[in-house]
Amino acid sequence: MEIETLKRMIGVMDVLIVKGKAYISNRFYNTFLIYDLQEETIEKAERFMQMDASSFAYHGGCIEYKGTVYFYPDNGYGVHAYHVDNGSQKYYDLGFCQVGYSCIFRDKLILFPWYARQGLITIDLKEETIDVQHDWWDVERMLGDVSSNFLYTGMYDDHKVWSHCTKSNFLLISDFQMHSLKKYTIEVEEKTLYGSAYDGEDFWFTVVGKDLLYQWNIEGGIQNCYKPGFKLDEYDMPPCRKLVCAKGYVFIISCHENALFLLNKGTGKMEVLSQFPPDTIYPKAKYWGVKERIYGDKLYLFCDVTDLIIQVDLNSLEVRYMKTQVIGSQVFEEYKNQIWKEILLEIEDKNYRCENGYDWKTYISTFIQLDKEMYGEDVETLQAGKIGGNIYRKVGTK
Repeated sequence: MEIETLKRMIGVMDVLIVKGKAYISNRFYNTFLIYDLQEETIEKAERFMQMDASSFAYHGGCIEYKGTVYFYPDNGYGVHAYHVDNGSQKYYDLGFCQVGYSCIFRDKLILFPWYARQGLITIDLKEETIDVQHDWWDVERMLGDVSSNFLYTGMYDDHKVWSHCTKSNFLLISDFQMHSLKKYTIEVEEKTLYGSAYDGEDFWFTVVGKDLLYQWNIEGGIQNCYKPGFKLDEYDMPPCRKLVCAKGYVFIISCHENALFLLNKGTGKMEVLSQFPPDTIYPKAKYWGVKERIYGDKLYLFCDVTDLIIQVDLNSLEVRYMKTQVIGSQVFEEYKNQIWKEILLEIEDKNYRCENGYDWKTYISTFIQLDKEMYGEDVETLQAGKIGGNIYRKVGTK
């Protein structure tokens, strides 16, 4: 990927849609972006308060409640709340935590961890208090040897949450109304289930290193086993990059094909719903993610370090591609010109290590390195400086 192309990427950590606006936690620096889905333009860039100017962006998820978007950390220290109408912010200091999912229950923001050893965190949004004592959520003991694997979590019903322990065949149901926890075993030959999704009735699981897709529910067990026909790779991963259930459909983005697939439940085959535009840019890296959001009758797939948003009409299955290569935006030009020099230098500085041991420069340099290998271009030599200082002065004052 060319460096100038990467500079114009939004870099989605997570996103939430409120009143037609996408609130995007940016991967590259301490700010979030407000993207107008109708106009397909960046409306505003805001700096997260209570973060050092030199901090990297660590907000891996977000949730909306009563007109406020709460950005929570997948590898950081606190929750930042942003009111969509007046632009005010509030900060909740949690200490270091790694949150993988959140939900709201009776004016409480409940934060579910990526790893069992951490436990639940609850923020009472009415009383402004934080509670980390949840003795009933004894997930580490319940999972035993696989408790170090990360948890992939979603909503089960109004007061229950499901958590799949990745690379295992264990599913947990947490009832935060009754303060109870139940463990289920998915009885399949393969014990390394990975990607998971819930359609309101059945769970769907991909398998590490195998071209399989299981359909399973708590009452009846295995309903179907599909063989999508996807290419396997050398990594210890499943061949599916993203699995999404919406309105009775099962959508899949594979790791090796630039297309959006739809599972035909009648034939058991994966059908190409839409080929991605030929000029779509993808880095050849092991990890890049896709975040899904449903807004009205539209499914939006926000692709991490790529240059597009995929919009699917859930009534007609019409697919539309929204480009996130930003050209002509004053906000983006300021960040590109004043911040990326420092970003690229810190990527090249092999002695530099970010807080929490999160080596984000190595992650980004995966894409930069491809530029050297594939196109023979050199990464420019740039002057030293601090990333966040310019963000604070230039972006945060907008």
